[in-house]
Amino acid sequence: MIIDDPNNYWVWIRPSKPQQSKIGWRNDKEYYQHYGKWLVFSRDRAYLEELARKLDPYVEEGKINSAKYSREPAPFEDSLVMCVYCDDRKREDVWKILQNLGVTRRIWKYERQTIEDWLPGGRLYRRTKAVNKNT
Repeated sequence: MIIDDPNNYWVWIRPSKPQQSKIGWRNDKEYYQHYGKWLVFSRDRAYLEELARKLDPYVEEGKINSAKYSREPAPFEDSLVMCVYCDDRKREDVWKILQNLGVTRRIWKYERQTIEDWLPGGRLYRRTKAVNKNT
């Protein structure tokens, strides 16, 4: 199910039926060790919207945990980003799905790295703070 709330920065692709949580958020060792996302960047929002429509059945089937894409670039970026979430033990399977849908370039990032990047002193925290200081 695509959740497109215009008040939210992210457009989400989540299962329409609630699923039992397989791993917890932040406090679960296995989550911190294995959970991450494929990052797909594009300057073309229509491309990400179409990719979201194509990913939706895979999310509904449980082959992909969830995904989201940004409505607009972050202040320090010049492109939009889609995050396609999965456990690293399934990341190659998810990459094959993305590849079959025409994605040719991607980056893998663990959630632990994202959390660290947004903590005070982290890479994304510093970049956001620098942009906000200049505006």
